Amino acid sequence: MFKKMVLCLIFAALIVPMSVFASTECQTKYPVVLVHGGGLSSQVFGINYWYKIPTALHEKGSDVYIASLPAIGTEAERRAELKKCILQVRSISGKNKVNIIGHCLGGLDARYVISNMGMADSVASLTTISSTHKGSALADMMVGLLPGWAEDAVAGALNAFASFFFGDNNPDALSLTYMLTTKYMNTAFNPAVPNIAGVYYQSWAGVKTGITTDLMFDSMWLLAAALEGKNDGCVSVNSAKWGNYRGEMKGFSLFGGVSHVYEINHPLGNTPGWSAVNFYLDVVKDLKTRGF
Repeated sequence: MFKKMVLCLIFAALIVPMSVFASTECQTKYPVVLVHGGGLSSQVFGINYWYKIPTALHEKGSDVYIASLPAIGTEAERRAELKKCILQVRSISGKNKVNIIGHCLGGLDARYVISNMGMADSVASLTTISSTHKGSALADMMVGLLPGWAEDAVAGALNAFASFFFGDNNPDALSLTYMLTTKYMNTAFNPAVPNIAGVYYQSWAGVKTGITTDLMFDSMWLLAAALEGKNDGCVSVNSAKWGNYRGEMKGFSLFGGVSHVYEINHPLGNTPGWSAVNFYLDVVKDLKTRGF
């Protein structure tokens, strides 16, 4: 009789749903919404913008969602889609707020939606990763470097690319570039988009220190370093600081530090000396600790 009881108990343990043993390390009070930057969509040729990061968060108990915004669409379109996403996540999750993590332009879109589109009561926290809060000297140079006809030609090519590959309905590369200038961000955007009481704002900045496997940001890194100092090949450390500045994402200098795409675990997870997955796990664990 005793043997049978033991066997029954063992069998019962084996058929307990796996959810009982699921990790809760990243199980925040509110769901997490990942917001991608500009120039790319949430899926590029079937590859996720946040390569393997959402899966890792989910496995650690996070209720995580991925916003899908136009790649080079107008800011009005990107922001409208983000607001729609927040409302959908609230409806699906049954929670009245979300935690937003925005990379690059995604962080600026989130700030605007919170401050100017009635989403302040729907957002518990905003974490920005290398967002150009104070503008970009590289954008200043791009705007001032080319004559008007050349600007239009380059913008037209980028718009056509975004329409064909990402399905953007109204791509506007020129307006996007102007928006990222230091003049626009500091004299127009920031005064009109203040932080809202009750929302927790925090930020991180990437620091590239040498040649990395993504290659595309190497020349930009050197130019940005001459213009603005430490940067990730796209956004300077100074520009990325907003709210509670949490510090630099450095990685190992021997492997080139952390580039703008290393921050989202690209190219395809090939990020020597840096683990984007571990970084985001730590970010979400910290949000949980803070009660978000």
